Amino acid sequence: MLILLILSLLFIWLIVREWNTPKEFDAFSLSYMAILAVCALLAGYPYVDHWRFESLLSAKASQLADNKRAKVKCVTVFESVYDQFGLAGTGSPTTGEIVLQYPTCSDLRDYLKSPETANTQGLTSLHVFTHEAMHVRGELNEQKTDCQAIQRNVRAAKMLGVRAHVAEQTARDYYNGAYRSHSYFSEECAPGKKLDEDLNDSFW
Repeated sequence: MLILLILSLLFIWLIVREWNTPKEFDAFSLSYMAILAVCALLAGYPYVDHWRFESLLSAKASQLADNKRAKVKCVTVFESVYDQFGLAGTGSPTTGEIVLQYPTCSDLRDYLKSPETANTQGLTSLHVFTHEAMHVRGELNEQKTDCQAIQRNVRAAKMLGVRAHVAEQTARDYYNGAYRSHSYFSEECAPGKKLDEDLNDSFW
């Protein structure tokens, strides 16, 4: 990602240098600068797209965390190599920082592109995002955090642009599927049970 940004800046510098060179611009010079401009855009787009996605997730995570400031970082594939803990994501109530590993962000992008046909990885990626926002909100107990996320997955999906009925179905699918075999699963995370917050927008 950083290499692409450097390349983009290099192409922009070449355009500026060409523009500032005293001469009359001919067809070749204009074509050369046009090619450099296209190269700068192509090289810079992945970085801008990555930044926009992180900004979107940060804004929505802050809302989910009761307006406590959240800052989401999507780890690149190269940075994931140095992940020491093997966690899909982490969230800090102290700093508000949420770190999502490369596969999680990639799966979340795929989920948002086509939530109607989401697979287990896509459903899980949305839940991880919501889960880490609950940590930023202030909860540290993992079972409670996970159940809080279960009850807000519909809200999170809708915030990210998923249609209401699809958001409800995917949240239900995760609850009835992957959640049941997760280490944070709790029998108390159910309607009318101890961890039920009686939210009006929970899928149950």
